[in-house]
Amino acid sequence: MLFIEDQPDDSELYAERLQASGLNVITASTGAQGLAKAVALQPSVVVLDLMLPDVDGWDVCEQLRGEPRTSEIPIVILTARYESGLRQRAHDLGCAGYLTKPCDVQSLTNEIHRVLGIV
Repeated sequence: MLFIEDQPDDSELYAERLQASGLNVITASTGAQGLAKAVALQPSVVVLDLMLPDVDGWDVCEQLRGEPRTSEIPIVILTARYESGLRQRAHDLGCAGYLTKPCDVQSLTNEIHRVLGIV
């Protein structure tokens, strides 16, 4: 899985705990880095923050959907943004899930497992 998050503390915490739950985690700290890694590595799922320093998370999502090599990779949004309509926008862009921070690692793990069909 690919975890795109610009906050080093959040990225490290989630990556460590997700790996402890048996997931192979690759991280990216910018949208551009995440896009490049998604194309090159073809992860099973992308967990994507919406607020990134270089490219808006929505733009990353649209680019992933528009690229044939990444268009089918499930995307789970993990963001501190919870304004009305954002969950629907994520759904409309083809995202498989939308979680808001703070989010405990177990809830994120459960969501990733749901998206991947792991019971």
